[in-house]
Amino acid sequence: MDKEIIAKGNGKISYREGTTRVKVFDHDYKKSDVLNEALNQVRVEETGLRIPKLLEVAKVDGKWSIVTEYVERETLESRIEAHPEQLEKLYGAVRALAAGDPEQALAASDKAQG
Repeated sequence: MDKEIIAKGNGKISYREGTTRVKVFDHDYKKSDVLNEALNQVRVEETGLRIPKLLEVAKVDGKWSIVTEYVERETLESRIEAHPEQLEKLYGAVRALAAGDPEQALAASDKAQG
């Protein structure tokens, strides 16, 4: 099966493989950073936000990787371009997640989609 590259940058590359998205980290990425990213993914997933589910953390060609569901949908970038008036609401959701408040993030996300 062909791998369709969907993102590159900051020491990692993401590609689509069938119904999954595989994010592969460079060799110099610390295992703890990869596992922390996977943990954060699961924490957000458990809030009820509609995000791709974490399927596994593994090694691909000797590099750490995170495998999630691949969901075809609008990107944050395209949503902001199409609806700039929602920018502050979307930032509110991101700020709430960064502050460790998933309930507030969910509420802000619902407002932005509403």
